Amino acid sequence: MTWNRTPIFVVGVVATSLLGLVALPCFEVAMLYTLLDRSMAGSFFVPEQGGSQWLYANLFWLMGHPEVYVILIPGTAAVLEMVPVFARKPLFGARLAVIGIIALVALSILVWAHHMFVSGWAPTLAGPFMLTTELISIPTGLFFLVLIGTIWRGNIWTRLPMLFIYGFLWNFMIGGVTGISCSDVPADNELHGALFVTAHFHFTLLGGAMIGAMGALVYWFPKMTGRMLNERVGTVAFWTVMIGFNVHVPGDVLPGPGGDAPPRRRLPARVRGGEHGRDRRCLRHRRRDAHLPLCHRELVAIGQAGRAEPVARQDAGVVRAVAAAAGELRGAAGGDR
Repeated sequence: MTWNRTPIFVVGVVATSLLGLVALPCFEVAMLYTLLDRSMAGSFFVPEQGGSQWLYANLFWLMGHPEVYVILIPGTAAVLEMVPVFARKPLFGARLAVIGIIALVALSILVWAHHMFVSGWAPTLAGPFMLTTELISIPTGLFFLVLIGTIWRGNIWTRLPMLFIYGFLWNFMIGGVTGISCSDVPADNELHGALFVTAHFHFTLLGGAMIGAMGALVYWFPKMTGRMLNERVGTVAFWTVMIGFNVHVPGDVLPGPGGDAPPRRRLPARVRGGEHGRDRRCLRHRRRDAHLPLCHRELVAIGQAGRAEPVARQDAGVVRAVAAAAGELRGAAGGDR
């Protein structure tokens, strides 16, 4: 069998495996370095000893973003495999779908830094990473064209797997549109930490990958076991998931930038300062059992310009605490001289 005749699901699984082979070792290296730092007095992530916490952040996201597509591509490929059966026509633009999968794999390892837009790391690279993040919407758009083109004027056989195909299209469309909003640096500065980003992630992975995987399960279960699933029970399950999901998650999208989630990083009453590399872009909050980096744009602005004005959020309490900590740092630096 040639690649031109290979089922699209097989192409998706092979592409996912190759992507996992490239991306997952980055996280394994990060865990190895962490083990050496904690158990053998290593210094990979210790700034005071010449290490860098940015190294951990980059290694993590070099795995973290491709992992999204490791989860997403199999479900998408399963939907592409199912739709010709229930539209009763060949897959429209099958080569476009293969090109989309290959482009998605290639671009997914070039966009990791968009998770770090507001961290203060390498601001000059924000533009290139914004471009690659926007480009990755093109392969996903090809998937939509292929699915819509296959369904268009097809002799639709509306059985349970077809319902999951419709659900995939609806949820993944919303996930893609909200993702384009998050890809722009100015928009990300406002949306970072808001439930809008949480909703985008859930529409993409749960609404897309999970719904696609559920459709694949009900499609291949009879072929694997020789037993048909109960259509009525399956239909009730489908609508329960779809209605529940689309009632809960859109509530996170609608508030927009104002829909802040409970803060994951809080400045304590007493903040200890620490140099991060040479430019002091990050204050580190030392807890009893962990080091939590605080690299918000407020810290960058105050540390570099000495002004108590937040760049991303107007939070007076945070500003006062950061300004006091920055003052202590400047005083300590003056004393060292």
